[in-house]
Amino acid sequence: MKRLFLLFLLVLGSLDLAALKPGDKAAELPRLKFINGVQTPLALPLKQDVLRVVTFVLTRARGAEGTVGMLAALQRMYGSRLRQTVVTPDPESDALSLRGVLRNSGVAFGLDSSRRITLQYMAGSLLYPKSFVIDPDGVIIWSGETVDLGEMLQEYFSGKFDRKAAEKIAPMLEELQTLLRETSEPRMRALANKIFELSPAHPGALRIRLFSLENSSRIPQAWELLEERLKAAPRTGRLYFTAIDFISRYAYFRPRLGGVLKAFAAQVSDPQSRCAMAWELLRRFQYDLTALESACRLLGETPPADAGLRSLWYAAKARTAYLTGDLDGAVKFQKSAARPGQGKDPMLEYFEGAAKLGRKRP
Repeated sequence: MKRLFLLFLLVLGSLDLAALKPGDKAAELPRLKFINGVQTPLALPLKQDVLRVVTFVLTRARGAEGTVGMLAALQRMYGSRLRQTVVTPDPESDALSLRGVLRNSGVAFGLDSSRRITLQYMAGSLLYPKSFVIDPDGVIIWSGETVDLGEMLQEYFSGKFDRKAAEKIAPMLEELQTLLRETSEPRMRALANKIFELSPAHPGALRIRLFSLENSSRIPQAWELLEERLKAAPRTGRLYFTAIDFISRYAYFRPRLGGVLKAFAAQVSDPQSRCAMAWELLRRFQYDLTALESACRLLGETPPADAGLRSLWYAAKARTAYLTGDLDGAVKFQKSAARPGQGKDPMLEYFEGAAKLGRKRP
């Protein structure tokens, strides 16, 4: 939390330039050296419904490899509907450490050695990594933290994205960030509420408000905000994961776990989200029957149709079988979780060993 606070302080420094924002024409990326892929024109209008995304990263930042890995995964998911470019102002010697993650991904990787393009988009902001989404007309329709890019793309390709709301939210979100430095609680609350009127579960506004409340030890108020957002957007799976994280860190709210999980099960039917929630419960809540029972129910008995998700499902089923005393079941499920060419599986060896020990008991 302290490291996050320091990052926010850095971000909130006064800026003399205005960063490009939703509604602006995209700026091209001239004279960049590409160490992976080729340059994609950003401002040039396209005939097909293809989104272009440019993401600015710092290669030495913690989580940089995870960020570009996520971008590569999004590229695989959306294929020809998406053209992505990663740009870094860092030296080539640093950037090379990330090139392998993007190789054969379809994501271009350019070096902005002059830092001119980075300055034009970021305007001195230190909120890295940050992504800009550009429509077929060459206009920026969304900008924000890269961690939220996947949710934005899902909304866009499902026809739920509101570009007018995004244009209105962008300047308010910038102001909300600056208010962190001033610790102006009434203004922050009012501004966040305006954003929530346009986007009831807006991830950036929620993160800022939760950070502000937790950092000032107003934990009950932070939980009230979460409950309020859950009521306003009950089908937004991300909110339940935020609530679970909150409960796992503050034991006082542990009695709320059952209610949150019941609502999640009723409102979120996506197999990937349900499987991910089961894993979170198994990982965060040891020796908690409510978490274990909920994980079992969320997983169910039928493997998901998606081949990429099945391995994760079987591994989670193996863990729940082990925790409920079904050691043979744990071995069976873990064997099904194995991927071709994976080699030795430490968890399978452990479950097999535990099953043997159990059979030796008098």
